[in-house]
Amino acid sequence: MTTPRSLPSDRHERLLAMRATRGFIDDADVDAAIGEADSSELVPLLEEFVHLPRGRHRSLRLRSLLVGLHLCTQDTGGKIVLERVTDILYFRLSRQLRARLGIAEYEDHDRGFEAAYAVVRRIFHAMRDAMNPSPLPPNGHLSRKEAHTLTAAADLGELAKRERRLALFTEFVLDASVRPLHDLLAEMAEVSLGIDATPVRTFSRGRRTNGPELATDPDAGWYVREGDHRDPDVPVSDAMRPPRKAKPSSLRARRRPRSRRSTSTATTPTSS
Repeated sequence: MTTPRSLPSDRHERLLAMRATRGFIDDADVDAAIGEADSSELVPLLEEFVHLPRGRHRSLRLRSLLVGLHLCTQDTGGKIVLERVTDILYFRLSRQLRARLGIAEYEDHDRGFEAAYAVVRRIFHAMRDAMNPSPLPPNGHLSRKEAHTLTAAADLGELAKRERRLALFTEFVLDASVRPLHDLLAEMAEVSLGIDATPVRTFSRGRRTNGPELATDPDAGWYVREGDHRDPDVPVSDAMRPPRKAKPSSLRARRRPRSRRSTSTATTPTSS
């Protein structure tokens, strides 16, 4: 029997922090999340794509994963973090609800958490692949010729189906994220909502616009901050402006090299 590798220190610290603040989630909140997952249309739409070959089923059901994603948005203020989803599903639900959702039991230590986390990651990635509307493999680099060949050979009908699945999943997550605001919005006579397209760093490194290669990340692009982004309702006087930094007196002044990766950003995909 092999000895499992120890966790990285940062992962171990996060698990300790989650355990220190852990509390059981109320059964009524879980029941509400189950209702949302069942009414989302995602389970019948995606279930055939997350099963293993030859009719085998995964140890975590798609329905249970959606419940965990919904509860995670309530726990984090709208964010989805798979470590948090794992903690919720396997260690913060009552035994009766875990049995109802078909969630296996794991020991509450680092190795047990890692085993449960691997299950969550596998089914999440299978679901992600079924919703990926890009004909190119993600987070990599291809020559322009290879990228154009893959794009030309893609089944446009299949990509359209994936895009519809992605739109439904995005609506499910967004609705779950703003659910705590529903009562407040219902009380207000006039209200409008907007989504901030905040840049998010990608895992892949960008390539030159006219270079021989493409970064295969369909939702990413170079972000250039233009215009004045200050709040127009807040006047800025000369006294409030920060002092200008003096330019280096020597041309040999050392400068920190600029990272290309830090400039490659992505925005949340949207569908009209």
